[in-house]
Amino acid sequence: MRVTSNSTRDGRDGRAIAVPVWPLWVLLLVPLAIALGKLPASPVSALFSDVFSLGHVPTSLHRHLEYVFFVPLSAIVVSVFRLTLGLRVLGFFRPILLAIAFREIGIPLGLMFLVVVLVSVAGLWPVLRTTPYYARVPVLLSVSAAFLVVPVMAARWFPWTSLVHLAYFPIIALCLISDTFAKLIERRGLRVAAWRASATVAAAVVITLVSNIHGAMQLPLRYPELLIAQVGCILVIGRFCAWNVLDGWSVFAASDRNARVRSAVPGDQTDAERTAQFRPLAPERGPASNS
Repeated sequence: MRVTSNSTRDGRDGRAIAVPVWPLWVLLLVPLAIALGKLPASPVSALFSDVFSLGHVPTSLHRHLEYVFFVPLSAIVVSVFRLTLGLRVLGFFRPILLAIAFREIGIPLGLMFLVVVLVSVAGLWPVLRTTPYYARVPVLLSVSAAFLVVPVMAARWFPWTSLVHLAYFPIIALCLISDTFAKLIERRGLRVAAWRASATVAAAVVITLVSNIHGAMQLPLRYPELLIAQVGCILVIGRFCAWNVLDGWSVFAASDRNARVRSAVPGDQTDAERTAQFRPLAPERGPASNS
């Protein structure tokens, strides 16, 4: 059966509209054609390998480009977790930021450090809950900075070289994760916050393991067209693979649904909830006239 369009919902009135899928084919087939053109047997192999390549980039930029390639790769993993598996995380960018930290200091050490920080922030939250946003975030930044500095100071008395590595944990990532985790405790409860944090850590671990595959981050240097293919993959996931397989599977799912606040964490509402939120209300009708 030939598929030419997909049906989706208009965000304003809820009507089904036809969305063409040919842009998805373009985003997937064009990079594939370029990659095939680079094969030695291709008559345009030399041309494509020279034009569509980053081999001429200085070696000093390779490390920076790896992080450029790292972000869209991470986005695919987060999309699979949220849309295909149906696992709610602490926001879209938190797993990516956490994966960057895991790449810097390692998964075991980073995970233990994150648990200590989240437990401490949860203990401080009763004090911070009534604090204005522009005061709460600076406090969390200061607390996060203290957690990064204390292990470095302790390394003077303890012969653990891994303590110094904790200073490489991105402080902004630590602050954002801590803030979201604490707000979830307030609005949904500790169990839901712990489950979302666990899903976030799982996504970050998967991102880290995939990026650590030998040659994975160097592959886009030879095939930069993969960045366009990644866009197509994410759109395919959103259009055809939003199955939410494990949505509601968590042992905390019941408490999550019962305690759900519609205006809670940004990005936490479902598509149907967003549609209902912005749907125009029908005009009220006054009492019928008897004249």
